[in-house]
Amino acid sequence: MIKVPALPRLPKIPLPRIKKEPVPSPFSPDFLAGQKKILEGERDRLSDELARLKIFPQYGSSEDENAKEVEEYEKRLGLRKNVEDELRNTKFALERLEKGTYGLCAKDNKPIEAGRLKANPSSFYCAKHAAEEGKKRWWQILRRG
Repeated sequence: MIKVPALPRLPKIPLPRIKKEPVPSPFSPDFLAGQKKILEGERDRLSDELARLKIFPQYGSSEDENAKEVEEYEKRLGLRKNVEDELRNTKFALERLEKGTYGLCAKDNKPIEAGRLKANPSSFYCAKHAAEEGKKRWWQILRRG
């Protein structure tokens, strides 16, 4: 059996800070209840997926099997980071639902488009600010590289 080093600590992308005093969500209680159900299901699915990704694969003890184990483990490391980020965003959206501020852009507290929330219930930026944040993130990645 190959000894594998402990999982590296992956950097976390910080959650947005709400700059202004939040205002109540402009969405109907039915819409919010539906979104909550979707977010809770997504949270459970992502938690299960994360638990599955943390398990080290065991294929056997031959060299070929050990190589497969290491390859699978490396693949899971990359996937784990994405699942952790999605889970964190989903929990953040559920917190905002509880506080009554779900559906408001974290930049300017204006309502996020309903279609955007249906497509991605854990969104915390409107389309305009999401594009700006995406550009910032890519520049940060390119500067590090």
